[in-house]
Amino acid sequence: MIRKSVNCLVTLSLMFFVFLFVYACSSDADYSAKIEDIDRNLLIKSVAESDVFLDFILEHKLVMEQFMVYTRRLSDTELSEFKYNVNDDEYIQKIVEVTNLSSLLQSLEIKKNCLLADAGYGKLNQEERKILFMNYFEKPMYTAVKTRGEILNLKCYEQYTAECNRAERQCSIAVLACACVGSCACVLAAYLKLNDDLANAKRDFENCQNGK
Repeated sequence: MIRKSVNCLVTLSLMFFVFLFVYACSSDADYSAKIEDIDRNLLIKSVAESDVFLDFILEHKLVMEQFMVYTRRLSDTELSEFKYNVNDDEYIQKIVEVTNLSSLLQSLEIKKNCLLADAGYGKLNQEERKILFMNYFEKPMYTAVKTRGEILNLKCYEQYTAECNRAERQCSIAVLACACVGSCACVLAAYLKLNDDLANAKRDFENCQNGK
């Protein structure tokens, strides 16, 4: 009887220690995963606050603003012609000269290469790079223009800013992915798409305001 009690006690003790071991390993794994998540988030935050990232974003915005100034002056026919000839190097070169984009595009290329060569940015995987740009562009950066007597619908405005921010984020990522240099079709095509996306966002906003 005593032997059975001892065996039972030993068995229970072993089970207890096994439980502690398994729990400790599980806790260590969970802790390590949490630490790794924190480290990855800190890495994303570090890159987001770095000069190379902010310099690229600033240059991207300068090119975008200059490009939009030009496209707003175009008629629908001229804009269609631009889109049709976006892969024509000679045509694109003329556009770059007319818009005075040459120096800005060269500077953008330099900033892009600096970001791509950055050690911190290089450690980010594709999903983390998306998060990096998403975190930057999630803040409202566009102001809707109200005419006299117009009542701004908050839901319409939030949808509008979200679409604009998404369009600019996608454009910046597309420009960063371009393999060509300077004033090339890939870069200008990205800004052309941004131009279309912003126009669509504005149209959707106006339709929303009018209850359509």
